[in-house]
Parts: sequence; structure tokens; C-alpha cells
Amino acid sequence: MQRALLSAIAVVGAGCANIDPSHPLVTGDVAALTSAEIPAIVAAARPGAFGVHPSGPVYRLHVISRDRAQVFFGEHYGMGGGSGEMSIMVRRIGGKWQARGFVTPMLSLTD
Repeated sequence: MQRALLSAIAVVGAGCANIDPSHPLVTGDVAALTSAEIPAIVAAARPGAFGVHPSGPVYRLHVISRDRAQVFFGEHYGMGGGSGEMSIMVRRIGGKWQARGFVTPMLSLTD
């Protein structure tokens, strides 16, 4: 039930012109996660990785697999390449979500 709800939210969210930073768009393999995992993934990404800290709101969470996700931060919601836009790679390790890399327009580092 939760996965169906998460899928429906992602489909509805994709069609919305206004982006609500308190509810990021969820893309990718959304059926691989439950809706309860989304806040844990965002919380793991917020401090950053390898000494690099994101700024701005979370505008998108891309689910790569049940154990990997990419969280996108930035003021411009992925449009226009504004400064500060970046994403944090998050992995589930030992049952806990951990920031394990980052991607910027100029640099990428992940394990």
C-alpha cells in the first residue's frame, strides 16, 4: 500500500508546475522504497559527504535501488545551473542510510 501511494505521489508531483521544497519530487525506482524511508534518506544527505555540505532545499530524490538514492539540493530546482546546486549520494549500509558521495556540476566523488 505504501509503495503504491509513493508511486502515485511521484506521478502527481511530476505534473506539478509549482515545486514544494518540503516534499521533494521522487523519481526512479520508487517502488523499491516505502514512504517512511524518504525522510531518513533526506536526513542522511543533509549533512553532506566528504566534507562537502549541500545548501538550499531538497527538490528531488532519485531512487537508484532499494539501497541507493541521490538527493538533489539547490535554490533553482535543477533549472539554470545556479550556484550551490549539488546532489548527495546516499547508501543503506547495515540498515542505516549514510551519505557516501556528492556530485556538483564540476566534480563528483563517491565510494
